[in-house]
Amino acid sequence: MGEPSGGTYITVKDIAGASYPSVSRTTNGSQVLNPGNKSLTIEFYLFVPAKANTEQVILDKHIESGVNKQGFYIGLQNEVLTTHTSMSFYVMSGTVMDSLTVGVEKGSWNHFTFIWDRTPGVYKSFVYKNGIFQNSSSYGVEFQEMYASQPDLLI
Repeated sequence: MGEPSGGTYITVKDIAGASYPSVSRTTNGSQVLNPGNKSLTIEFYLFVPAKANTEQVILDKHIESGVNKQGFYIGLQNEVLTTHTSMSFYVMSGTVMDSLTVGVEKGSWNHFTFIWDRTPGVYKSFVYKNGIFQNSSSYGVEFQEMYASQPDLLI
């Protein structure tokens, strides 16, 4: 996990209304992508070409300072096979981390939904592929408030 070292990516500043105030509902500069102490859901379609791939950032909004990590990250794992790879989802706050992995078929479009459910008594992450439950984190982990307001969102 870390800052992209090459390739193409989009940087999203977490400052409501800063770039396009005339079309933004909120123009006060607040940070709206940081979940703080709320649950988080991320959805997207992904197509991975049917060829070997290196580790790749799909979505990243986290910072690291020694052992202290804050934020969330989704990335493809390194895979030489041309048929499938795996993708991991991490949420981090301080020294606490929750994660899970899901399989990704190469050569076709798939819809993914990652959920970090902070409902009391649940405190787990879940992933759905094409609307079908795939995996959940092994055990529930309750975090304090996440302070992921500083890093940009990288897609």
